[in-house]
Amino acid sequence: MVSIPAPTPRHQLISGRWQIPMEELRVEKIHEIQQASNSAIASMTAGYTVGEVQSFEQQRRGAADILAGNTASQKLHEDAGFRVVGYRERIAQDRFGSWHDTLLMERRSAL
Repeated sequence: MVSIPAPTPRHQLISGRWQIPMEELRVEKIHEIQQASNSAIASMTAGYTVGEVQSFEQQRRGAADILAGNTASQKLHEDAGFRVVGYRERIAQDRFGSWHDTLLMERRSAL
């Protein structure tokens, strides 16, 4: 059997396939988001609702509202250094008219 080298140094052989571990991809994406400039956020928010624009602004400054049942998003934010600072009941409405609780999370700099 011929040994095939990894496509890049980041790849690992997982279950017989070359893959980049998901944790490494998540951390990379988090760093991309953290490094986004104000102008990029401003250009992204054109055409969004006021609530969506406020959400983008919260994320830029280190705060996030996450649906209470969204454990994957909560874990992703915790891995990025966020912590839960509050719980808001029936504050988010989905497109079907149902109201949901949210977690308020924030990330503070070490400065």
